[in-house]
Amino acid sequence: MRRNFVALIGAPLIGALVLFHACMVFVVNMPGSRLKSAVAPVLSRYDGPQLSQGWLMFAPNPPQSNVHVLVRGRASNGHVTPWYDATLYFIDVVRKDRLDPSREVGEGLAHAAFIAARSRNDAVADAFIFRTGAMILDLYASHAVNSEQIEIESISIPPPGYTSAVTRAIRFPWQHIPSVARL
Repeated sequence: MRRNFVALIGAPLIGALVLFHACMVFVVNMPGSRLKSAVAPVLSRYDGPQLSQGWLMFAPNPPQSNVHVLVRGRASNGHVTPWYDATLYFIDVVRKDRLDPSREVGEGLAHAAFIAARSRNDAVADAFIFRTGAMILDLYASHAVNSEQIEIESISIPPPGYTSAVTRAIRFPWQHIPSVARL
């Protein structure tokens, strides 16, 4: 008799408590809404640090801006090419073939651009950016160029609800392209 009582009362009670807890966790973690506002007094008594989401585990340092590396060349006769977006070139390559070996060059360019955008005093990052820029000019420029100029454009990612983004640009001076860079 006692076993039947536990099965009849205990199992549904435990199921109801588990369902209540699952609903509370769902409501605590959902975005702001009328439902969340209506049950705010109950949530404030039930909520605790064990129910809040810690999204930092998934993205501990999310990007705050989109960085693009722009490159233009200058020929010996003074002709200046338009700006070419080296970042978009590598994004297109990866979209076409995720296993393309130049994907790693694109990742290196992105990393070097973030370093250069922050400090501007990293010779390795600057050299990588200029060599990659020379490669992009070799692909796109219709004239033979012997010097290049790099611009790193950083466009902030606005927080949700904001529409304006801030653009910062760092323009490097013209630099001669050595013949070794074309290898």
